[in-house]
Amino acid sequence: MTPNNFANLATGVALAALIPALCGWLLMWLFKPGPVSENVSLDPVKQRFAVKLAMLLTMGGGGLLGVAFVMYIVAGFWWLGSLFVNYASPAILAILSVVIALLPLSIAAIAGFIAKRLGGNLNEAGVSGCIWRGRDVGPILYQMFMVAWLSMFSIGLGLLGLIAAGIWALLR
Repeated sequence: MTPNNFANLATGVALAALIPALCGWLLMWLFKPGPVSENVSLDPVKQRFAVKLAMLLTMGGGGLLGVAFVMYIVAGFWWLGSLFVNYASPAILAILSVVIALLPLSIAAIAGFIAKRLGGNLNEAGVSGCIWRGRDVGPILYQMFMVAWLSMFSIGLGLLGLIAAGIWALLR
């Protein structure tokens, strides 16, 4: 099975999910829950059954649509992974690992640079004086600056990637 076949299967699941979902929505529209006097075509027992059936069909269809959505995501990552496996080398893995490791720190450095150019003060305690075109951009810069905390994970992930690239280069 290829990623394209898997995506086609996800499309089939999505189309199959539309049938029970639409039937459930139609039943809900036809048999709204409420007092018996509003809906004289059904007695209370049958009305409760229709409402429960409509809920079951709608929830089942929605669940299948959720499964189809996850299948599309898996197919996309599978396709990207197959591209990486087909065209990758240890050097590409090493470069990608360094980029992943340094990305949070570079975002924080960009935020610090922007704050300095705007004449503001940006540090771990907060931000002040970052006005650009009459608008305070301090909160955005502070959020960018706090992304640096992700480097605790990204540097470790980058080191694992560099180790894997080194082992891959040695085994080649």
